[in-house]
Amino acid sequence: MPANRLDLPSNYNAVHVVGVTRGADKIRPTVYFATGSHFTQSHKTANNIGYHPPPGHHLFFGNVSASELDQIKASARAGNGVKEPRRRALAYYQGLLAKFTDGTGRACQVLPPPLSQKRKGLVLLEVTTDWLHRSRSALEPVSYQEAVQLVRNIRGRTTRKLGPHQATGEYYFADQA
Repeated sequence: MPANRLDLPSNYNAVHVVGVTRGADKIRPTVYFATGSHFTQSHKTANNIGYHPPPGHHLFFGNVSASELDQIKASARAGNGVKEPRRRALAYYQGLLAKFTDGTGRACQVLPPPLSQKRKGLVLLEVTTDWLHRSRSALEPVSYQEAVQLVRNIRGRTTRKLGPHQATGEYYFADQA
């Protein structure tokens, strides 16, 4: 994953927001943008909070069944008795490409999930040409008003990291005084 930055690009505003992942154990949602980038507001790893630029062209971006991902991963681990972690990871990535992309290598659009989508048992999956990310929860759509507030809150925080949070163990940015 690319190194993060502390500040959101100055040209980003609410119209760029495609949704958030909240997760049961997150104190602040991660905000996803149509560019394929995201801003992690709280995470158990201190270096993972902040702005993450687009990781390249997305070949897949959307909510998928967590159990289906687990099955693909288990199949990659079991396949041909491969024990080397790098080869297992490659087999998992290839399994995701086969299942969720059209095989052309063309970039897909980063879009919000359907409003009617039931999110129970789903997680956000991002697959690019050389990177993948499985979120801890599903991508949820947000209203324009919530997107305005999310961007305002991100811009209103300091770059000073706090944590770990007593209840969740997550790191996060301090609010402006």
